[in-house]
Amino acid sequence: ACEIDADCFIAEGCVDGAIQVCVDGYAHDGKVNILGTVDSVMYPGTNAFQRFEYPSRLSAERVQRLEIVAQRAVEAIGFSHGLFNVELFLDPTTERITIVEINPRMAGQFSDLYERVDGKSLWALELELALGKTPVWPRRAGTFGAAASFVFREFGSAVKYAPAETQQRWLTETYPDAKLFLDLKHATSRARETKWLGNYRYALVHMGGRDAEDLLARFADVCKHLDFTGQSTPVIESKWQVLRRSF
Repeated sequence: ACEIDADCFIAEGCVDGAIQVCVDGYAHDGKVNILGTVDSVMYPGTNAFQRFEYPSRLSAERVQRLEIVAQRAVEAIGFSHGLFNVELFLDPTTERITIVEINPRMAGQFSDLYERVDGKSLWALELELALGKTPVWPRRAGTFGAAASFVFREFGSAVKYAPAETQQRWLTETYPDAKLFLDLKHATSRARETKWLGNYRYALVHMGGRDAEDLLARFADVCKHLDFTGQSTPVIESKWQVLRRSF
């Protein structure tokens, strides 16, 4: 049963169990080019994003079909210049592909994922397009074989805090490529997002790995060392430690 009135829909169909992905690309001189496919992984039993992982773990045949559909859709709307991001559903049972939406812009959250794996950021590509240059896109020329944007969410009412400075320094020293983005919310914004989504996002961690398995292992280690509850005991540093770190 659906609580939304059917008059709100142009077309209806059940997408339960569908796999969600994003296909990224760009158009230049009227030609549509595909960059890659990112898996949108949800928290189990929810429709809340848990991570965005590149490259997709789907089979090459499935990825090719998804990218063809995305390319044809962008061509059909007449998009001729700039970056784009197409969100799609793939029904694993019927293999039916459904377009969620076409975004005529860069997916900024994915920029450094492509840089880690392919060796070039989406920002660099966008700059080339803005300057009228013909982009050159490397393929798998990056430092890592896989990369992801991991999303931290709270599904209850707990308030989240920034990890202690010592923990953030541990992250930088242990995984120099990792980036921590804090999205801590105050009472009103936290309550509003929870009301709309049933949860709220409070942080992101971007990092890479040799492959998908190594990537998840590295992230699991990060989760053991970052505390967002505000209950971690800060380490008192000596004046010498503070002075040395300042340099």
